Amino acid sequence: MTPEIIGKISLGRTAELRFERSLFKGKNYINIRRFVESANFTGYTKKGVTLSPDIAQQLVNALNQYLQTSEANRNDEICRLTKNETTELIARTLPPDEKHDVTSIDIREYVQTENYTGWTQKGFRLHINEIDNIINFMNDCLRKIDVE
Repeated sequence: MTPEIIGKISLGRTAELRFERSLFKGKNYINIRRFVESANFTGYTKKGVTLSPDIAQQLVNALNQYLQTSEANRNDEICRLTKNETTELIARTLPPDEKHDVTSIDIREYVQTENYTGWTQKGFRLHINEIDNIINFMNDCLRKIDVE
């Protein structure tokens, strides 16, 4: 099955974050990945995540709960989800910095192995106002999986 693009969030003139439903070895997944189209390179980058439907649903629930919190701290860990014995998916908000002038949401893999412990490139960072789009596109992906 060719991955089905469910939604896109623009990241500028040459890049976008794509939300896709895909099938690998008979199992459904949701891919959220940076896609670049430029003179030098066109295609997907390492930046992004692949989620099982279960992890995706847990992330959607955590993001919805975060939005419902009246005093949501804009510098906070939203959730920490275990993908496997060495990898966690962490959603958090980050304050403005030298590259981002507003609060951002960062959803990224954190690994703990013998050779490396820390954040990976497998993730993405968006303006906090995109949280509704993230939830909606992920829900659309989950609905497509449920229809099968």
